[in-house]
Amino acid sequence: MTKSAVTAHDCEQVGNLTEAAFATAMSPHQGPTFLDIPMDKLFTPAPILTEPLASITKPQSDLTQLDLAIDMICAAQRPVIIAGGDIWQNQAELQFRALVAQIGIPVIVNGMARGILNPANPLLVTPARSYALKNADLVIVAGTPLDFRLGYGDFGDAQVIFISDDPRTSPLAQAVRITGDLPDLLSTIATCLSKPVGTQSWKDDLAQRSSAVRLSNSELMATRQEMIHPAQIYGELIPRLTESTITIGDGGDFVSFAGKFIEPQQPGRWLDPGPFGALGTGMGYALGAGESFPGDPLVLLLGGGAAGFSLMDVDSLVTPCSVHNYCRQ
Repeated sequence: MTKSAVTAHDCEQVGNLTEAAFATAMSPHQGPTFLDIPMDKLFTPAPILTEPLASITKPQSDLTQLDLAIDMICAAQRPVIIAGGDIWQNQAELQFRALVAQIGIPVIVNGMARGILNPANPLLVTPARSYALKNADLVIVAGTPLDFRLGYGDFGDAQVIFISDDPRTSPLAQAVRITGDLPDLLSTIATCLSKPVGTQSWKDDLAQRSSAVRLSNSELMATRQEMIHPAQIYGELIPRLTESTITIGDGGDFVSFAGKFIEPQQPGRWLDPGPFGALGTGMGYALGAGESFPGDPLVLLLGGGAAGFSLMDVDSLVTPCSVHNYCRQ
């Protein structure tokens, strides 16, 4: 569930362990860390740190299979690229957009990469994801693990290229691999490709299917029933979302509808319980997002189970002064 889990058993450990937790979280492959600081240790005086702080590990570069990957991209008739949250976390949005615009490849997004392309961009075909992945002859996966959500990299007869910042990610998946700093990798790939890839009929097909799904979703969201359907709620919510709104989904079925209907306009504006469905994270996400982006609108969507885990934390959200001051002590 986390990259590390540590308890500070002595007050003198708190500073070093905190630095180490942040360094581990920000090193490839980026992910959460858990640090437990008992209350008596947190408020016990400790000497000022004098030893070197933990450092963030830089991505290891491996371009051994770059030429093979370029040949595969050039030869593909029905390519698609899946963009994951690591592209946003590694600040590679501009390089990703430039690559997509240059080669004209259809895009599917997940996680924090939602919003990396404007929903009006015809190359954004996430609504046609199932069809695209079943019929593609090349699937490029960038910035997200080849885990169970992506069939561990098994896309039928399609060839697979895996672009990541850590060679240890998804080691058993069968794929051509390019590893390193994601902004540099995407720029390097763009430099090697000078013209659009894939057939226009493939791109048109995916764009039309995506438009059809969006139209169907709009009709469903406009439906009024005696029993309120989740789609009706999102039909009321979506017109109220702004370009900078942060939407947090914490739940199961209820939030799965949000994932279908809500298409953010910027990356990093969507949070959910993650691949393990860890319900109850929404309140903490909301508190952190509100502190980090105090001027941006914030929407928290809670399902019944998630509310059961964390509804009492509403008290923390409505007493911001005490939380605000505590976070800065």
